[in-house]
Amino acid sequence: MHRRTILRTAAGTLAAALLPARGQQPDKVWRVGLLDPGLPHLFAAFRESLRDLGYVERRNIRFEERNASGNAELIPALAKELVALKPDVIVTAAALPAHALLSETTTIPVVVASIGDAVSAGIVRNLAQPTGNVTGLTFLNT
Repeated sequence: MHRRTILRTAAGTLAAALLPARGQQPDKVWRVGLLDPGLPHLFAAFRESLRDLGYVERRNIRFEERNASGNAELIPALAKELVALKPDVIVTAAALPAHALLSETTTIPVVVASIGDAVSAGIVRNLAQPTGNVTGLTFLNT
């Protein structure tokens, strides 16, 4: 599958979760945490996909972004910072940032936009029914 297609799917999934439910204020500004391990092109495509779905930065969505720039040692501290901001959802890619986020929160939804095998990585026990506060896309391309 093409990366852009996968990210659009992830953006669509996130957008569906953020759609106002009946009785909610339609002018709510959704706070989305982004923990980028060093893949800025993936997160640029994600933002573009949300724009295509009608989410406009500072009007109905706000991004809190932390970027490790490929430095794995920074990821746990960046995860802790994002969780402390209490966004509505946090989006990341790869196993290391997913683990870091899941060790910091059991309540904030975490969307893992791209991961090899989420079961082998220990992110979820079962792909069909992930438990806890995590969801996302996995690639079983061994």
